Amino acid sequence: MITYFTALLLTYTLQGEIVTARFWLTSYQQCIDSMDHMEGMYDYLADNVSGKLIYLRCEQTSIFSGINEERFIKPRLRPNS
Repeated sequence: MITYFTALLLTYTLQGEIVTARFWLTSYQQCIDSMDHMEGMYDYLADNVSGKLIYLRCEQTSIFSGINEERFIKPRLRPNS
């Protein structure tokens, strides 16, 4: 499977101004998986800094980051004739 660099965006408000932090990852799936690990930071910002105007999302780019070999389909060799 071909993968693309993906940004995990943490957006919140600070004294009425919108702030966005970007964390760069090597795939969309890695971004989705990392959201669980951001829960503590998300909760802290929501409770102490930002109120309810806060969200996490993944934004995939068109920049190639690699190929996941285990999911990549490879052609079979032809038998000798």
